[in-house]
Amino acid sequence: GRIGLIHSKSSSTRISEYGKMLQKLMSQGVNLIDPLEASDSESAMTVYSKYSLIISPHGSSMLNPLVMSRLPIVGLFPQLLFSRYAHHNDTSQFSDIALLFGTRIYPVFGMPVDYDGSVLEINRAIDYPHTFCYETIMQTVYRVYGAL
Repeated sequence: GRIGLIHSKSSSTRISEYGKMLQKLMSQGVNLIDPLEASDSESAMTVYSKYSLIISPHGSSMLNPLVMSRLPIVGLFPQLLFSRYAHHNDTSQFSDIALLFGTRIYPVFGMPVDYDGSVLEINRAIDYPHTFCYETIMQTVYRVYGAL
């Protein structure tokens, strides 16, 4: 089986040191997936059938493999999204996805970069830059992948 990473433009602003993370993941054999390649059900079936597991940043890029595949997903979530500082609309958008934690979505939480503790406006918890620990991502991948 192969492991794929949903590689969207917004990831580079939402994930601190995204380029370094990409290099490390790719050196481990993780393939990049352009979410636009799987934009309808037919193309999604073709794209996702090549993989055993998907790594996906939070947001709309995660919805495609969630809806159009049965693959386990290692989800990269910003910690602020699940904090008291997040706007209630942001939190409610992810409440249904959080129900899938541990069943089909395996979360890895990133830490906010230089966060000042202020209450966030709508969509800011989602867009705020976070840093993700590469080792934690890979530990989660191996834990889930080993169970496949």
